[in-house]
Formats: sequence, structure tokens, C-alpha cells
Amino acid sequence: MDMEKELGLQNEMEDKMHRNQKYLAHYYKREISTFTQRYVLEELFREVVCIVQDSEDHALQSMLPKTVLNTMQRGEISMSDVFRLLNDPEHASFRRNVWKTIGLPQDLVLPPFDPRTMMYVQLSEMIRCSPGKYVFLHSYADDREIIFFSEVAKRFEKKVDYFDPVSAFAGERILKADDFFPHNRTNFEP
Repeated sequence: MDMEKELGLQNEMEDKMHRNQKYLAHYYKREISTFTQRYVLEELFREVVCIVQDSEDHALQSMLPKTVLNTMQRGEISMSDVFRLLNDPEHASFRRNVWKTIGLPQDLVLPPFDPRTMMYVQLSEMIRCSPGKYVFLHSYADDREIIFFSEVAKRFEKKVDYFDPVSAFAGERILKADDFFPHNRTNFEP
């Protein structure tokens, strides 16, 4: 009987450990999701700028207002400005031509982005974020966001993966629990 109890406890511990690992994975995906999205977005916008700068036939350049073109050619354009340009119905033919050149579907729509986390400062000369193989999205992301990041991720040889916010919250709670990392306690005595 003791052997059966011990085996049952061992199975319970293994189940709890697997469940905790799943929760922690969702927590870490949530924590880096903005960075992974920002990385591919900046990579995409950098490519748009380079296409305009390197255009030899000047067809794309002629579709832009002079002020935008000059800012782009000097490399001083912000993420917000590139986003507005690509999202502006007045420049839809420019967007379609750029998407075609890049190899994205011409009808690809940019989803709305939080300007505080995704649309700030000018495009960097060097992309600072991790060149990981995934772009992480919220499991409740809307269709535009899923389609957009799936296409862009594919373009940059990445995959889209999702995190569940409830599991991520459970993972956060696990990390904060004293019994998960007892060595983090300030009054821990071996």
C-alpha cells in the first residue's frame, strides 16, 4: 500500500511539474512578445526604406511626397511615419508595390499598433532585438494581427506562436511563489 501511495504522489508531482512548465512557457512568451513583434516590424519597415532608397527606376519614389522621400533617403524616418505611409489609403498603390517587391500579399493590411511600444523613434541602424525564430502573439489576437504577423514572419523565416494570458498569469504567480525558488528568499536557511 505504501508503494502505491508513493507512486501516486510521484505521479501527482510529475503532473504538477509539467503543468508548471507549461505555465512558465506561456509567461515567458508573453514577456517577450512585444520584442518579437517589434523586431519583425522594424525589419519590415527597414526593408521598405531600403527598397525606396535603392530604387533605380524611381517608380516607387515618385509615389511619395517629397518631404517623406527626403526623410527616407536620409534615413531619418520614424517607425510611426513608415506606418502612417503604409496605412494611408492615399498611398495604397505604394504599399501594394512595396509588398509585391518584398514578396508579401498585395492586399496585406497592417493591424493597429500601440504607439508606446511599437511605433517610436526613428528606425535604428542596427536592429537590437533577438533574431529568434518566433513571433509571439496573444492567443486572442485579432485576425488582422494574426494574418499580418504570419505573413511578415514567414518573409523573415520565423514562425508565429501564441501565449495564453491565463496560463501566463499562472506562470507569473509560480515565479513569485516562495516554494518554487526557495533560494530567492531573503531569510532562507539551508
